[in-house]
Amino acid sequence: MPVLKTMANYYQKLAIVFSKVGNYLFHATALFKLLQLSKEMKNITQEQLQKMACRVLVATLAILLPSAHPEFDRFIETDESPLEKAQRLAILLGLTQPPTRASLLTDLVLVNIVNMATLQLHDLGNWLEVNFNPLNLCSRVYNVIQQIQIDKSEIILRQNIPALQDVT
Repeated sequence: MPVLKTMANYYQKLAIVFSKVGNYLFHATALFKLLQLSKEMKNITQEQLQKMACRVLVATLAILLPSAHPEFDRFIETDESPLEKAQRLAILLGLTQPPTRASLLTDLVLVNIVNMATLQLHDLGNWLEVNFNPLNLCSRVYNVIQQIQIDKSEIILRQNIPALQDVT
């Protein structure tokens, strides 16, 4: 049990670091690993589990979409290969290969995290990933963001609002 607590603390600190440097992909992945570990420890209430699921879902939805022209992006990169950097970061999370937005979303569905989140955030995920309707998307996302900003219990979700707006 002490090992699990240490690992949970490690993932929590990693999530903070990735959030501070603006690496949304690895931030969401660290939160996902933390949630999985917390479920394993079985010392979490249903309410805490729902809050963590909401946090992981919003962090994942806030990951910027991959570039439509990756062949052009390699000319812009000046330092080391982004793939090499991503592989080194993946090792910090105990992964054999770097995560992607799509793989993380698939994992959230497989582990039932999307259904654990509040209905409002479940709908947000559905609008962004499943039933994409560009004519209604902005107003729907705006309403969810307004609710997150008003609700005192969802203060931790506010850090993802700018990235969520960028994705939308």
